[in-house]
Amino acid sequence: MSKLSKTVFVAMVLVLVFTPAATAAVTDAGLANGNFEGGGYNDPDGDHRTGDSWSQFTLSGYSKSDVTWLGGAAHSPVYVQDFWEGTFTSGIYQTVANTHINSLYTGSTWIKGSGITFWIGLDPTGGTNPSSANVDWSSSSVGTSGWTQISKQTAAQSSSITLFLKATKTGGAANAQFDDAAMVVPEPATLSLFILGSLAILRRRRHAT
Repeated sequence: MSKLSKTVFVAMVLVLVFTPAATAAVTDAGLANGNFEGGGYNDPDGDHRTGDSWSQFTLSGYSKSDVTWLGGAAHSPVYVQDFWEGTFTSGIYQTVANTHINSLYTGSTWIKGSGITFWIGLDPTGGTNPSSANVDWSSSSVGTSGWTQISKQTAAQSSSITLFLKATKTGGAANAQFDDAAMVVPEPATLSLFILGSLAILRRRRHAT
């Protein structure tokens, strides 16, 4: 076996070894207090409490909010970000720093609330205005009495990226609840793509000789 053939064989082995892990493994992008177990604060008053490291916004209507203890009814472990009262479009956001331009970031959260409409959005420029045209919103998802996960992926355009969680309530008795928010970047996949690209180049060189 020639030296080039040995190199091709090694590259193929590396692809087989690393590709399964790359499709499953992701790196935490540094979102803080995503499970809302880290406490809350008045934002700006006792009727509007937000999980630490998050900020609250209201686009229309009026809502009350809190970091509510649900015990076993939470997605995990026991607290959730909770909105209720009347009709509203409200939510929370958090900016994550030290992102890498052009890397794909995936934001996700678990939602709960029968008849309430939910979205998750990412501003790849790191802006904090939920009405900005820069926010890349998911399609709408209607909540149920159980927990459902929603997600959105976008490529960072600056050294920070902002995750938005938004809910619209038009009636009914259900609360809009968020739990276990996360932001990840699939960095290991980059290694797999590099190996696959290298393998293709080596094959072309072999056929050219």
